Amino acid sequence: HPTELEKFWRDTNGPGVKIGKITNHAMRRFGGFKGIYSQLSRYAHPQASSLLASNRVVEGRVIQWSSAPAFKSDHDAVMACVWVVELAKATSHLLVEFTAQFELLAGQQTD
Repeated sequence: HPTELEKFWRDTNGPGVKIGKITNHAMRRFGGFKGIYSQLSRYAHPQASSLLASNRVVEGRVIQWSSAPAFKSDHDAVMACVWVVELAKATSHLLVEFTAQFELLAGQQTD
């Protein structure tokens, strides 16, 4: 919670916030999160889509691997961008709520 950030500044090696807690909260707040997050997770977490995305077979059937993130196709890259935009649109109201609650923008008033 934003009012409890002091504990993070005091102990930068502390436990942090578990991603499951964040994603569970997000799923309760907006319905579209689970599907979008699931799609993006395929590229972010260790599984076939993410581990094989930076590999390709080159001449002589040699497998070439890159340490830089990559997508197998332009289509996959575009779809990941679409999911990020969908996620941003689905959650934009949370940023508005957050700034209003803590009066972070000049001239903004809470209801």
